[in-house]
Amino acid sequence: MTDAQSYFDGLIAQGYTADDATNYTKQHFPNFGLETPPMAAAPVASAMVAPVAAAPMAAAPMAAAPMAAAPESSTSPLGWVAVGCIALTLIFSIMGQFGTTWLVDDLSIEDDGMSGELSTSLSEGYTLPDKVLSPSIDGGNVTMVEADWTKEMCKAMADPDNGTSCEGETMVSSFSDLHDLCSTSIKQAKDNGATDEMLKDSTESCDEIGAMASAGSSGGMILWVGILAALAATVLIVFNMLGMEVIPVDTQKFGMITGIAAGVLIGVAVLVWYLLLPEGDSSAGMSLWVTIIGSVTGIAGGVLTKTHGNQ
Repeated sequence: MTDAQSYFDGLIAQGYTADDATNYTKQHFPNFGLETPPMAAAPVASAMVAPVAAAPMAAAPMAAAPMAAAPESSTSPLGWVAVGCIALTLIFSIMGQFGTTWLVDDLSIEDDGMSGELSTSLSEGYTLPDKVLSPSIDGGNVTMVEADWTKEMCKAMADPDNGTSCEGETMVSSFSDLHDLCSTSIKQAKDNGATDEMLKDSTESCDEIGAMASAGSSGGMILWVGILAALAATVLIVFNMLGMEVIPVDTQKFGMITGIAAGVLIGVAVLVWYLLLPEGDSSAGMSLWVTIIGSVTGIAGGVLTKTHGNQ
């Protein structure tokens, strides 16, 4: 192969047409084409080179392939755990507000004159005896014997004016009503000449009832605020996880704030209630534990919304 032919083939390989390659070759090799026609090789070189030159173009669509994976959801499974946590907070705090087992205790015939169960809500006490000491007259002698507690006994002992009522066989006592009643009775006794020493036991008992009423009232009001915060947090966190933009706020940010605030408020409600209670040996009941769990799940829901909610 002559130098002129090599130069011509190189131009063809670079994509020049046969005519242009011939003209350029003649500029450097004037005798090119006069000795041996090079055109016969042009189709072969073109046919071999053209597909190679075009080959990279076939790979061009590959660069667009990653775009198909771009629209991914940022929703995390733990974000839905946050929804579950804050929903539990709302449910548990409402259960606590209306629960009747914040404190529980057992009644004994020897100490209380009846056996059974005693429990309290935030504002009321619940007495459910199964046995009660009842007077029995035999030949002019009066003795105390155990008798089954009945609805009729409950109705006979209940007095709405004194803050007590019956729900089936359960005697319900309002702490605030009982405290008002005992305070009035003590005042009247003092007006009639009774001394503080004479009224010491009655005063201590009345003060305990007043402390129960105050604890339930203060804790209950804070708990209501916690319930409202839990409701707001539930709405915000659900909107965030569903990607709903129906309200003009950052649902992740405010969902976190209201969730944590709900948990803290519920915890504060329990703490305030506990600190205001009178001394006693009653045990924590189901309503108290459920409320405490609601406090924990509220804080957990707020934190999970911050870390795994939709941005």
